[in-house]
Amino acid sequence: MRRATSLLLAQHKPFSFLSPSTAPRGNKKFAVDLLVQKNNAVAAPWVTNAQLGAPPRSADHPRSVPGLVCIGRLDADTTGLMLWTDDADMARRVMSADSGVEKEYLVRVKGHEAWDERRRERTTRLLAHGMAIDGVPLHRATAGWLNGEQLRVVLTEGRHRQVRKMCDMVGLEVLALKRVRIGPIRLGGLRTGQWSALPSHLQRR
Repeated sequence: MRRATSLLLAQHKPFSFLSPSTAPRGNKKFAVDLLVQKNNAVAAPWVTNAQLGAPPRSADHPRSVPGLVCIGRLDADTTGLMLWTDDADMARRVMSADSGVEKEYLVRVKGHEAWDERRRERTTRLLAHGMAIDGVPLHRATAGWLNGEQLRVVLTEGRHRQVRKMCDMVGLEVLALKRVRIGPIRLGGLRTGQWSALPSHLQRR
């Protein structure tokens, strides 16, 4: 079980901000530096007044919490949901290769404009199953077209730049990539740069 005193936050990482363990590049900033009170989305979409209760430990400036780690790093040019916790065991469980925790992405692409419907369907089948990176087969995924330029991709693993590599292998160029869900936790209405402490019923999942 996760410690009752641990902290779990959701953040909407903006474009160009860096995840932990990323080497600084130019004038880019780190996403953790956004974990300050002015960016706290007090009324996040999953929180009702009854759920708020007492503010979480170190809620004003969680970036200063000892041992705070990121669950699910994102590239600088990828936006969307990142989770933060001071429970390293929970972070390892969620992100381990065999955890089975789903990560959902919205992917805007180009390079398919002249494809017919048969090729579009064949591409989503390839993305879902039958691909390998560096000779290592990928776990089964879910992939489908949302509209003429956007795909929905759901992974149960998280290899480095996996969605971008998968799209490149089927002839698609990624224009924008956004993670909208990790397990049961969705990005929801969090605006770019905002964060929120998760209510207890989500933390226990």
